[in-house]
Amino acid sequence: MFKLEAVLFYKLYLCVFIWLNSVGMALAFQVTMSPPSFGGQKVENKSIAVKVIDGRLVGSFEIVTRKGTESISLYIDLASKNKLSLDEGFMEAFGLDNGRGFVTVKSPNGFTALVRSKRISALVFDPQMARISSLFTKELSGQPVVGSLGLGALDKFHISFNVPEGKINLSAPKPPGRDKAKIAADVTVAMLPVDGGGIILPVSIQSGPDAALSLSTAQYDTLVDGDWAASAGYPAGNLPGVGLKGLHAGAGLDLSQIMALRPDDLRHQGSEIQLVSGLNLFLNNIVDIDLVNKIVSFTSLNIATYPQTDFAFFSAMIRGDDGPLLAYLNDYKESRLAPDAARFLLDRRLKRTASDGDILDAARFVRDTALAYNRGGVSLGLMMRLKAEMPERRALITAVGRLGAEVARHDSDPETLYRLHKMIGLEELEAGNIREAWKGLLSSAFGLPRDPMVNYALGRVYEEQKRLKRAQSRYQRALELLTEIDAKDEKRLKIFRQALDRVDNMLRNSQGATNG
Repeated sequence: MFKLEAVLFYKLYLCVFIWLNSVGMALAFQVTMSPPSFGGQKVENKSIAVKVIDGRLVGSFEIVTRKGTESISLYIDLASKNKLSLDEGFMEAFGLDNGRGFVTVKSPNGFTALVRSKRISALVFDPQMARISSLFTKELSGQPVVGSLGLGALDKFHISFNVPEGKINLSAPKPPGRDKAKIAADVTVAMLPVDGGGIILPVSIQSGPDAALSLSTAQYDTLVDGDWAASAGYPAGNLPGVGLKGLHAGAGLDLSQIMALRPDDLRHQGSEIQLVSGLNLFLNNIVDIDLVNKIVSFTSLNIATYPQTDFAFFSAMIRGDDGPLLAYLNDYKESRLAPDAARFLLDRRLKRTASDGDILDAARFVRDTALAYNRGGVSLGLMMRLKAEMPERRALITAVGRLGAEVARHDSDPETLYRLHKMIGLEELEAGNIREAWKGLLSSAFGLPRDPMVNYALGRVYEEQKRLKRAQSRYQRALELLTEIDAKDEKRLKIFRQALDRVDNMLRNSQGATNG
């Protein structure tokens, strides 16, 4: 459903953009068909404006296609070899799904990338992109996240990440064989040659074997393979002396002094990768990437303080009992990782099929650590998850829904409260609690008057209560709305028609009995 809404949204934009840009389309194509040239020519300095939003690095761009120009946001994915990846719905709306022609991605500060449509990697609907786009509209300046820009779009430049100042600076690539001794940086590290590409750096471990770190911007925390760390005797990731070894004698950057390494499963990264960097490595350093000479330089921006609060969570993660997690959530309920800790606790209790009370307590932590204007939405998501994973536990599902309804009036999406009431009403109806079902569905109907399922469910409630005239009216309305919205939904259309026919017959029979 969300994917369909995204496609319709982009198609609506498309109509507007075609109308607004009809005069300037020829000029747009002059830009599109003129890719930047390197080949020894002087390349002017360019930059991309970036922000850290919800633990991801996001850039602001315009995309030019045959059907118009659109302002968008893209993840910056340093670990991806692709130039450009886009949501399937966006590609369909802008006519990019046929693999023909070119698109141009531009930043306001001069960066331009020309990409063949057939080279764009199509992304299936990504709930995280939709979540960021809907919850961080202000931070994104109204430009939804629709995909990612990979290293393949930046590999013609010398790349300098200055995340604290909100920019990626791009300049002409450095000449081969430049004197590494003259590089003005605290630490300069030679890349490792690995199969499959990517930017891989050597890591030295105190009293341990050498390792490799993949340079990435796809998450906030720097990850360490949990099994590898545990085999070294540090299951919480707190390996001592984890250093990026510089080219100069005695030079190095000790990661274990400036960040807590988060244990994770990195087997999908390949056997040679034991660590994957996060944005926390970029927040304390300017990171220069010289792909010609295969070196990465780090220039410290400030003196970083070891994040003891982060380590407290990673330490609690590896414990088999819930006590440390609960202590963390009570002591650090406002911390950056509190939402992760709450979800970890919930996942653990769901996995072991805990009691309704224990799962509900974990769900309350998840709700209370979520963004203040999305706590109802988070609770709605939990209801949907529980419905999919344990549909028989209706009392638990409705209890989670009521947790969300307590706070949903503060949500940025005003419909969240009504969707919660809808799910509560439907669950109570299936449980046979007609009075509670009526209260939930009636509350939902105020905010979702054109929802076919709400009207149909209210019809069922009224039929159970023998209020046949009201049941007939609701069934009729449900049938009309479903026909307007989705006439191809034959299964539900049949169910709605059968319900309406049944009540019509009951009314006719009761009328005949009265007349007789």
